[in-house]
Amino acid sequence: MDSNEVRPGATLICPAEIKRVKLYISGLHANQGDGELPLHTTDVSGKTELTVEVVDALELDGPILLPNGPDLHDIDQPYTYEESIAAEGLVNEYDVDTLHDMVPM
Repeated sequence: MDSNEVRPGATLICPAEIKRVKLYISGLHANQGDGELPLHTTDVSGKTELTVEVVDALELDGPILLPNGPDLHDIDQPYTYEESIAAEGLVNEYDVDTLHDMVPM
């Protein structure tokens, strides 16, 4: 998973088809582009720490990467308190029945 978003705090959900799954970590990179497109990086030694949780009956076609909040684009960020207050004002001004919380998925 050569992606800059695979870093401390990110959540990676991986499908497993067998009862005993082994995890393998390799190729820690000091720098790279997303996807290693130029076909070169600076590999370094390092340590990784993983927390593993087994989720039964979760069917996935492939891995899902949930990035850290600060890695999300501006449009994907949850509303700030100030934005929520402004939205509430618009709800009242235009007589909207319901205001739903907006958070990244």
